[in-house]
Amino acid sequence: MTGCLMQMPYTRLQAAGSGLDRKGLTSGPCAGFVFLLLVNMIVMLVAQGCVFYPRKQAPPGASFLESHEPPAKVKVVLYFPSSDWKTLISEEREAVSRGEPVYLTALTELQRGPSAGHAVSSVPAKISLVSDPVLSSGVLYLNFSPEITQVRSVAPAAERLILQSLVFTLTEAADVSAVQVLIDGRKLKPASGRLDLSRPLGRKDFVVR
Repeated sequence: MTGCLMQMPYTRLQAAGSGLDRKGLTSGPCAGFVFLLLVNMIVMLVAQGCVFYPRKQAPPGASFLESHEPPAKVKVVLYFPSSDWKTLISEEREAVSRGEPVYLTALTELQRGPSAGHAVSSVPAKISLVSDPVLSSGVLYLNFSPEITQVRSVAPAAERLILQSLVFTLTEAADVSAVQVLIDGRKLKPASGRLDLSRPLGRKDFVVR
């Protein structure tokens, strides 16, 4: 505000007011001229970006484009491989959400691992998403970093449990029916004796026939 006031046409005001007493500023033939001059000054201040009320400012380190939803607790159902790698173990957990889709909250909790000792983590900590998940027509597209290929290095039965853990957890969300795994935006080529990751996987793909 100080910088704006320094730009006022003070010399013009001083010249206009010289030789005028206090009464002369509010009455007489000069009153209209002084009023117009003051209006002109206010218009100039507004044009220069000066305002007479406090501007709304974002909190430090934040942007108005970001979501500032208050944290809320949601329930998610997670699936982890058993410690003997023979089956899946479900775990219901209360997690903190800030308004994101429930499947994103579930994915975060899945990577944190199980709370029970008879289950193991299915998503290695080094694996990350290189872009935001995209949900289209019930299919959730997850674009992982190249580390996801570690899944191919384990036995087919273990790989199946890892992917089943991922698919079952994410399809707990009502709007997700299948999951498409991508690596840097590309689909994995089918491998003999393993699940076909070139297409979306749903719960039915893990039914033993």
